[in-house]
Amino acid sequence: MRIFVLLMIWLIAIVLLSYTCFITKFNDVNETNKKKSIETIIEQDINNTDNSTINIIEPVKEIEENLTQEIKEEEANITEIPTSIPEDIPILETNESNKTIIKEVEEDNSSLEENITIKEEITIDKILLCQDMFNSILSKEKIYFDKNRFNIKNSSKSTLDKLIEVSKECPNGKIVIAGYTDSRGSAKTNRRISLKRANAVKDYFIKGGVSSERLVSVGYGEIKPIATNSTAKGREQNRRIEIHIEGVNGE
Repeated sequence: MRIFVLLMIWLIAIVLLSYTCFITKFNDVNETNKKKSIETIIEQDINNTDNSTINIIEPVKEIEENLTQEIKEEEANITEIPTSIPEDIPILETNESNKTIIKEVEEDNSSLEENITIKEEITIDKILLCQDMFNSILSKEKIYFDKNRFNIKNSSKSTLDKLIEVSKECPNGKIVIAGYTDSRGSAKTNRRISLKRANAVKDYFIKGGVSSERLVSVGYGEIKPIATNSTAKGREQNRRIEIHIEGVNGE
């Protein structure tokens, strides 16, 4: 019995050992086959890559060769740029038509200058005429104020209305309204009164429609007398308003 048991154990051991050897050899064969398969796949990929690269490079080389050929053809067609102007190119000259136009322009300019000169002469003559009219009115009529005051008397407003109408005949002339007094009183007081009287006339002109931009008022006081201050008649003459036109604006 003991022999039978030992025999069975020995047989089982042999079977297990044989199975183990078989399994190990089978695994080695599979590993070898796998390595061969992987090497085959890699080799095929390398071959395919080389073929694709060749397929890409060949058209690029062809395009490069074509461009090189075109550049050579263009260079062959380029001619040398001339460094000087050919003698057969005509030089621009002033023809008769241009001369006529230039002459007409010069004549127009001459005519315009003459018109401007005439206009300036007419304007100056008109200003001189207005100044004469101012002088004529004030030589016959006076502008009166309250004693030692600067209020214009009603009797003088008709005179001022005439002066305003003359001012409107010379719309570009600057009008200077100058006030004067006699020598009685202090010089400072006389200057103050003469200026206030000139300002009163200026305000009346503005109300009458004369632009304030054209009007200038000054007070000279007792200086520049036109008569003696020793008599009542002389002092009355020195107490006065004078109007002058100075130059022309905008001309």
